[in-house]
Amino acid sequence: MANTLKFGNGQWATGNGTALAYNDENANFKPLPFDFTRASSGTTVNQSGLIETVGSGIPRIDFQGNTKGALLLEPSRTNKYLYSQDFSDAYWTKSGTSVVSGFASPDGTLNAFKLIGDGANSTHLLRKYIAATALTNHSFSFFVKKGEITKLGIREDAQTGAYASFNLETKTIISEVSMTLTYEEVGDYLRLKVVSQIGSNGTAGFTIYMLDDAYSGGVVNGSRVIPNGSGFFIFGAQLEEGSYATSYIPTSGSAVTRVADACSQTPPDGVIGLTEGVMYFESNSLLPSGTRSIALAYTSGSSYYQIYFTSSNQIRVDVNGVLLVISSSINLNILNKIAFAYKSGDNALYINGVLVASSGNATVPSSLNDLYLGNSLGNEQSGSYQDFKLYNTRLSNSELAALTTI
Repeated sequence: MANTLKFGNGQWATGNGTALAYNDENANFKPLPFDFTRASSGTTVNQSGLIETVGSGIPRIDFQGNTKGALLLEPSRTNKYLYSQDFSDAYWTKSGTSVVSGFASPDGTLNAFKLIGDGANSTHLLRKYIAATALTNHSFSFFVKKGEITKLGIREDAQTGAYASFNLETKTIISEVSMTLTYEEVGDYLRLKVVSQIGSNGTAGFTIYMLDDAYSGGVVNGSRVIPNGSGFFIFGAQLEEGSYATSYIPTSGSAVTRVADACSQTPPDGVIGLTEGVMYFESNSLLPSGTRSIALAYTSGSSYYQIYFTSSNQIRVDVNGVLLVISSSINLNILNKIAFAYKSGDNALYINGVLVASSGNATVPSSLNDLYLGNSLGNEQSGSYQDFKLYNTRLSNSELAALTTI
């Protein structure tokens, strides 16, 4: 199963505007640079498990949830919160709470805060309302570490009243109402992420509530006794328009936009199979929102194969804009190994060792010469890519099964 291009799998070489892949001809690794653009800085989780800022135009290799690293590609997003790290600023509304600074944070510095209660029988909260587009999905995220208090609630308080509650000690969701809550581990912090559609009044208002040990579910904004000085640690609040949270965007007095990543290559002759071939990649973080893609194309999209990730958690392949094959719904937040094999009259899509779709239709698009990852052909693919390979021949179905088996 000799391949013509390898990208990733623990071998990363990046620079300003470029990332290297390798050609495996005759066991001789030859640099094949990808062009890369992102007209802003961005953050990633480095090999030490810390949040790190990467400069404009430099690809981000993310080690969140894996040891080999993955190329992180994301759409443009704006953190609408003006003070993402300074919870002592009057910008943040506090009730029954105060904050203490100087604690270890997920970026390796001492700029996290401890949110503490005042001992009263009342609501204990931290919140910020901002203007937003009515009836749009917004994602709210922040980093948190348990202290004396191990339960919290998150509520969209501006209008809808959607809420979720979470146990920081057991790392379990207690309840969810009209809100989706997920989390990831970053060092000894958890990054909690919720998504909710805001109401018709055009205001987004997410609130963090302290909950006592007796809380077991239900509405999160009732009165409780939180012992004076007891609390938990917080860092890095983010509010962005969209149906999922992206990587952390720090702010310090104004909204900040991280520009979209784009990665593409026009490889030498012979790397892309013109009459048959295979696109293979693996990822543990593919987040669907509309249609985004990986593509083999001719002249920036006049003729192409394109792999899409749909809002229904399906993986589909189009040829020249027409559906060729599509999978059923899959879990895009676990490690997936995906291979699409093409040849006129003999196309197959394998996921994790299983043939999920095939087609005897479609001829191969003419003169394929460009490879796109992420923002391509007018679409964007958000997620992290641990390994990518191209083959200029169509592998057998048994080889495809072996290639994609977890």
